[in-house]
Amino acid sequence: MSASTNHLDDQHRVYEKRSLEVGEEFHRYADWIMRPLLPHIHGRVLEIGAGLGTIAARYVDRTTSAVLLEPAQNLHAMLATRMRPRLHVQTVCGFVDEVVGRQVDGVDFGRGSFDTVVMVNVLEHIADDTGTMALVRTLLRPHGRVVVFVPALPALFGSYDEKVGHVRRYTKRGLRGLVTMRDFRVAELAYVDLVGMAPWFVSGRLLRQQEVGQRSAQFYDRAVVPVARAIDRLSGPPIGKNLRCVAYAPG
Repeated sequence: MSASTNHLDDQHRVYEKRSLEVGEEFHRYADWIMRPLLPHIHGRVLEIGAGLGTIAARYVDRTTSAVLLEPAQNLHAMLATRMRPRLHVQTVCGFVDEVVGRQVDGVDFGRGSFDTVVMVNVLEHIADDTGTMALVRTLLRPHGRVVVFVPALPALFGSYDEKVGHVRRYTKRGLRGLVTMRDFRVAELAYVDLVGMAPWFVSGRLLRQQEVGQRSAQFYDRAVVPVARAIDRLSGPPIGKNLRCVAYAPG
């Protein structure tokens, strides 16, 4: 998922780094993190930083219409090709601060244009995350919802975060403050992936590894994710590698 100029070739707007969290190799992981979020995604939906459509593919068929915003030209080209058979889905190449308040490629990004805004592994890439949340607030209709998934716990920040252009990892308190500062009401805020904390810390903080190989990704998705999902279901969890948040704009 790309969302920030820090993560793009400025001249050609090409995304050069491979996502380490929700790539095409992580089918079970993407299904897991999206399952509790799906009931909150409805109506006319905007996804910011849609990447290759890994997340969008799991919800767009439930929507009235969807707009997938992706700033990297190379990813947008592949995203547009992937979504072409879905006539109710439009893709736009751009950053949210470039399109808000405008008509772009026939898409209205005016005030109150959307029922739901989705950001999965996006806010952590953006230096001005408070400004982005303010833009999201203007785009949502009364009672509209924002669905957010971000990396958690600053103590886990390591080489993997640096590699993919993360600016920060969030605390529960910090994410709540970010959302409520922009006049959202939090409906759900929960940690995700207790088990994933250990391998992320060892690989990214202690070993300072730079890449997750395809075989490692497939093994994690096939063998570790089912265990992590079961433990999260049993434990809560009280802490985790990521945070999910659902908040709504009051009427």
